[in-house]
Amino acid sequence: MSPTNDILLPLVSIVGAGPGAVDLLTLRALRRLEQAEVVLYDNLVSAEIMALCAPGAELVYAGKKYGDQRDPEQRQQAVNEAMVAYARQGKRVVRLKSGEPFIFGRAAEEIRYLREQQVPYEVVPGLTAGIAAASLTHIPLTERNHSNAVLLCTAHTANYDFKQLDALANMLHTGTTLV
Repeated sequence: MSPTNDILLPLVSIVGAGPGAVDLLTLRALRRLEQAEVVLYDNLVSAEIMALCAPGAELVYAGKKYGDQRDPEQRQQAVNEAMVAYARQGKRVVRLKSGEPFIFGRAAEEIRYLREQQVPYEVVPGLTAGIAAASLTHIPLTERNHSNAVLLCTAHTANYDFKQLDALANMLHTGTTLV
C-alpha cells in the first residue's frame, strides 16, 4: 500500500517526525506535510516541523501530556476515528508522530484500524529520538567488545510488573545498551 510516486497517494500517511529537528526529517515526510489537508499531530512534534505543514491544512492536536487523565484507549479510538472520517471526506491526512511511528508510537493500532475500515495508508519512517540523540552526541549504542545489542525501553513496563524490570536488568549484564 505504499506507492513510490506522488500521483497515487494513499489517503492517510502515518509520518514519523524524527527527533524534532527539521533537517532530520525524511524528504518523503516533508512532501507529505506539504501535501496534507489535515494533520493530526502528537504532543512532542516541534513547532519548526509543524511550520512545514501545507498552508491552510487543518491542524488537529491528537497527543497526550503527562497528567492527562483521559483514558488512553478512548483517546486512541478518537484518533483512529478522526483519521478515517477525514479520509472518507477525501482529504489527504497526515498522522504526524514524534520520532519513529513504530517505536512507542501506537502506529500498529492505527494501522489495524485503517485496515479494518479499508482506508488506504502508508507509513513514512522517522528517525527515533533514542538513536538520534546518541548519534548527535557521539555516543555509540553498539561498539565492538563493549555492546552487541540495543534495547529501547519506555520509562515503565507494559504491565508494571517487576519481572519485566528484572529481565531488563539481566539483559544489561550481558552487554546490551539500554536506551
